[in-house]
Amino acid sequence: MSESPVLIVGPNPAWQRVAKASSIRLGEVVRLRRQADCPAGKGFNCAQAIFHLGGRPILVGGCGPDATAWESACRDDGVETASFPLDGSIRQALTLVDGTTGICTELVEEGPPASHGADRLLEVLLAQRLPNAAAMVVCGSFPAGLSTESVLNPWRLHPVPLIIDSVPVASEFELPENAPRVVIKLNVGEWQVLLGPNGPDALLREAQARWPGIEAIATLGREGCLARTREGRPLRREPPPFPFEQKTFPIGAGDAFCAGLAKIVALGGTLEQGLDEGLALARASCLHPLPARFYAADLQRMREGTLESARLP
Repeated sequence: MSESPVLIVGPNPAWQRVAKASSIRLGEVVRLRRQADCPAGKGFNCAQAIFHLGGRPILVGGCGPDATAWESACRDDGVETASFPLDGSIRQALTLVDGTTGICTELVEEGPPASHGADRLLEVLLAQRLPNAAAMVVCGSFPAGLSTESVLNPWRLHPVPLIIDSVPVASEFELPENAPRVVIKLNVGEWQVLLGPNGPDALLREAQARWPGIEAIATLGREGCLARTREGRPLRREPPPFPFEQKTFPIGAGDAFCAGLAKIVALGGTLEQGLDEGLALARASCLHPLPARFYAADLQRMREGTLESARLP
């Protein structure tokens, strides 16, 4: 992968706890067995996956009074950070795994607002790093008080290939003349929030009418994804299958897809290559109990389209 860094803007980080119960029934006492505590959030999830693919991610995001612990935990996962301040501690996210059904449920707190002056600091952080970046990825929600323009303004001054995986940014995005490569990747529900209650193919056509020349992707969960090239050519990709008996952990799969896509974009690869790598990584991440993580052998099997898994979580 390119030695130039990939900037990942993840404004709304989270601390993730994964816990398992023998069964989960509403109205009853549920006893949990903690499985992991780790940093998370869409930006971090994408960044650590890029690192494990051999890239150099820089996570540009919010951080509160727990900055030292957060930045240390990110470094432990190979992720360099550049932070702007939040008015409060990083939010908590709890993933509950039902041991009987294998179903995962995620409970996510609302994050704290951005501190006064965070907009300006974020612009400075990005302006310093964009000239040397291979690509920029913008992930997820924005804390209250932080404008999407604090990301888009420096990008307009220092344009690099851009991946948007964020409804707030997509909703405010205007495509400049002579823009570099722009990919907007959202799931179908997010596209519907943005453009209305249409089917995925109609949504992508509407997206390209709104932003001519972009590459547009709609992820479909278990059904893979639809996309359209810059020229408007439709693409359909089916995901690699799982072994019938395999338990899966789908939380974070979309972030893993984004990491695989970002790897290909940073290398100057085609949209088809980005879809294939994104789906392989998303599928492999579903075989790991932590969000957007993966076992290398599982990823290779998914790239090859084989049914076997390296290990059962």
